[in-house]
Amino acid sequence: MRFARTALFGCLSLALGMAAEARAASGAIDIVLPAPHPRPAAIDAGALRPAPLLEGCGSTPISCNSDAHGQLLNGDCLSANVTLYDEYVFNGGAQELVTATVRPLSDGYTNAWIGFVAPPSGTALPPLISGGPAATVRYALPIQGTWRVQLGTNDRFAAGEYLLRMACDDSAPPSTQIECIEQDLLCGQQATWELSSLSCIAASDPNRFYSMYRVWGVIGDTLNIRLTSSAFDPQFAIYDLSQSSVALAQSSALNTTTDTLSFSVPRSAFYDIAVTSGNLHGTGQYTLALDCVRSGCLIPIITKEPVDVAVPPFANATLSVEANSIGDIEYEWHEATGAQNTVGFGTKYVTVPITAPHDYYVIASTPCGTATSRIVHVRPVVIDPPPPPPPPRRRAARH
Repeated sequence: MRFARTALFGCLSLALGMAAEARAASGAIDIVLPAPHPRPAAIDAGALRPAPLLEGCGSTPISCNSDAHGQLLNGDCLSANVTLYDEYVFNGGAQELVTATVRPLSDGYTNAWIGFVAPPSGTALPPLISGGPAATVRYALPIQGTWRVQLGTNDRFAAGEYLLRMACDDSAPPSTQIECIEQDLLCGQQATWELSSLSCIAASDPNRFYSMYRVWGVIGDTLNIRLTSSAFDPQFAIYDLSQSSVALAQSSALNTTTDTLSFSVPRSAFYDIAVTSGNLHGTGQYTLALDCVRSGCLIPIITKEPVDVAVPPFANATLSVEANSIGDIEYEWHEATGAQNTVGFGTKYVTVPITAPHDYYVIASTPCGTATSRIVHVRPVVIDPPPPPPPPRRRAARH
């Protein structure tokens, strides 16, 4: 399908009705959208295969704002491509913003994916985030009802433990465009979703719809991005919105259904990808794929909390923590009382000599966010010396 693109886009105000956890949705973002380009004649489309349809299986109830530890193993649900997945069920309210994250905890659980499944009366297509070392999906539920969240792997023989984290926000959305939600992408990941009448709308061009994605780019890395759709004329651009509203680069047409872009990251920062249509009122399903090596980040999840310690008076206590993320994690230990001063760095902290009770906590940080541990209690305890050995028994004298 070929669409004529005859004029440059102006400076449009893209109102993000909702946003990623690290981005405020307090107002419009003025960005200069990508200029149109001609669409070549049909050749091999190279379209990415959508995620397979999932077969039904048992569901585990889960509540909002809670964690669930699970395991993919033989005997679990099987998707159409004979890979494992698990399913959870929850009651969702209309327009409730739900964020679901799957974080594999085993080396054998690779190429993760996660997505929502609507109640039978739902007609909208929820987003699906697939691939990479972990996956997070955000969605404002369009209707109330019993929703399912499904998570699995794209690798035939992958299995292992994982953490599922569910976070819900039932406050009123800032816009009626409830599908205007920024998703995060990692290297090796793809998003399958749709442009719809509920997607982002530019105030100066209400006849176009947009989706926004965010990636933490590492300087020197190359972001290879591909957008595929047979429903509309796909195009996208990449921005560093902390520096400028003008696109750093825009996609070019590969064929009738695919636009691509290779972008060399000039500095370590968050970059935004704006997905749109070259034709008015363009809607329908699309797949956005990201290929890179060193970019992307995750909010840390503490997987092993520091534990309380009792030591002899004037002895040092050693505290430790473990967290799950990608890339480097910074650890900062604090006193939990008074001024809460910083006292150490790293996964382990050796305290000062303990003469009175002390409380500590640690913050794990990446560019995507932080995680704070429980408060750990360290106290001195007098250890009684062992009792003396009993006196030797005397042998009775022989007569």
